[in-house]
Amino acid sequence: MKIDIKKNYFFFLTIIVGTALCIIDCIVGSQPGRVQFVARNCIGILIAILIISNNGIKDYLKPCHAIWTAIYLIAVPFALKWGLNNYPYKGQFISALINAWIYGLIAINLFVKFAIKKNKLSINYILLSVWLLMMLLMVFSRNDSLWPLYFLIVFLSFYFTDFKKSEVEAICNGLPIGIIIGFFIIQGLALLFRPYDRFRYYGFYGNPNNNGLMYTLAYVASLCIILRFAQNNVKKVLLYMIVFLQTILISLSFYTGCRSALISDICLIIIFLAIILLKKAINQKMLINLCISFVICMITSIPISYLAIRYVPTIHLHPIYFDGEYSEAKILPGDPTDSEKYTSWQDVWEEIVSRYVAETDNKTENVNFSESGGIRLKVYKWYIHHLNVRGHRLDEETGVYISKTYTAPHAHNLFLQYAYWFGIPTAIVFIVLLVLCFVRFIGLIRDNQLSLACFMGLNILAFVVFGMFEVDWGVGNLSLSMLFIALLVVFKDLNLKNI
Repeated sequence: MKIDIKKNYFFFLTIIVGTALCIIDCIVGSQPGRVQFVARNCIGILIAILIISNNGIKDYLKPCHAIWTAIYLIAVPFALKWGLNNYPYKGQFISALINAWIYGLIAINLFVKFAIKKNKLSINYILLSVWLLMMLLMVFSRNDSLWPLYFLIVFLSFYFTDFKKSEVEAICNGLPIGIIIGFFIIQGLALLFRPYDRFRYYGFYGNPNNNGLMYTLAYVASLCIILRFAQNNVKKVLLYMIVFLQTILISLSFYTGCRSALISDICLIIIFLAIILLKKAINQKMLINLCISFVICMITSIPISYLAIRYVPTIHLHPIYFDGEYSEAKILPGDPTDSEKYTSWQDVWEEIVSRYVAETDNKTENVNFSESGGIRLKVYKWYIHHLNVRGHRLDEETGVYISKTYTAPHAHNLFLQYAYWFGIPTAIVFIVLLVLCFVRFIGLIRDNQLSLACFMGLNILAFVVFGMFEVDWGVGNLSLSMLFIALLVVFKDLNLKNI
């Protein structure tokens, strides 16, 4: 079948954006701060691509946009002179200036559309108002983070863009494909350059939890894709390939030792199956075959994944180390394939499995479920004790002392972290927003808009469940980006006839 690229350019554009967001996630999870800051500012540029493509570049070539560009070009040299002399992260400052120009153009365009031309916006203002209140509370809290203001500008512009229903569906269908492509790129780099020489698998990240979070978001994408494939009666072989990919993602999550990722995966599959069974979205015979293939693939993917991450990097050994990683204990160029530095199958079962059960030996500093629960309770008590109305500055968060070798750097809980950073009212409004998202999720399922429901509901669910135990709220994390993108489905009034 011939694909009309010109007709479906927006769909292909969303695929590119999804892949780019994965690359940003990997950069933020592996590179030093100066590189991370530039990558984070690229989120706004990617969202701007979707916004501008909504009506085409011609809408941004009017006299008012030319005036703004002229003012910008006059002001930029002065801003650069100040920024390069006074701001420590020059790349971040320059990328922020680029964002300022782009969103100045977008703001002018939106003002002309809705303030002057009085175009009708298909959006649920009540739901959007709750989000807007939360963002304003963040911006005006004592916390000195700049990202709430940045996300307020970027995503308010995104939500106010008059996407048609077909474009919203393109976002929901294209981004998951882009994320899967991003996963293959990142995992491919890990297989080429990152030997498995630590008990927990880091992949192409500087932290195994970030790696596990990436697998969880890719798992969400695979669920969205398999639903779309099943509803469009694609070839069965493609469905089975996606099922095999899902089991690989779960297996890789297992090797990261990230319990939050596995808990999230379990919750996601339960909710997904509940939707499928409730709405009979997949033929019963096909669903049974997929479940059987899932079990078979799950059994085989655990050893297959280990063999891949253990032996593929040895084919052409060229290890890459991130900041602070290099040591003589790690795999070095020239080390033999059977070096004792590699994580053996026995190591996996002694060390990784111990993280998921109640018993462990004391040979390592590994922490099992029971011990982790005790640590988290101590951390939760500290954060609850220090909550207030307007939040805290970043330099006031010094961490919670646990032992001589470990200080908890964050709350290990999404709601406590936001309440500590931005104040108790912000956390309450955030919870209200999530409840409204759940109501919207139920409404979409009731109206049989399952692809939209899965994209919105599963991405938000992954963010919340993972965030209940581990960090997934960092700027640049794919989870946070997908949360804000998924809110588009929450706020858009998809039942209006003119969409």
